[in-house]
Amino acid sequence: MINGQQYHRDVKILGQRVIPNWWRKEGHYLQLVDLPELEEKPEAVVIGTGKYGRMDVDPEVLHRLEALAIPYTIAITDEAIQQFKTLSRKGKRVLGAFHLTC
Repeated sequence: MINGQQYHRDVKILGQRVIPNWWRKEGHYLQLVDLPELEEKPEAVVIGTGKYGRMDVDPEVLHRLEALAIPYTIAITDEAIQQFKTLSRKGKRVLGAFHLTC
């Protein structure tokens, strides 16, 4: 649930912007090409890998985050959402990328 609207498909959030129906180039594999929002230099990135953690993250994503000195969290989606909320409440501009199924 985001701003009173329920989502059933993968979603990204950056600031007040919600990007619904997010799909990656290779389904259950998150790559740099799937996160063009990194160019907007978020203060943190939170990646939800699904209810059972089935979405893998390309090591290049991690290398890019480290090169940009952007702290990140990768966790199953329920945990990632809680981390996103915590950071957002602290006033951080957070990019959330959430796989909502499997």
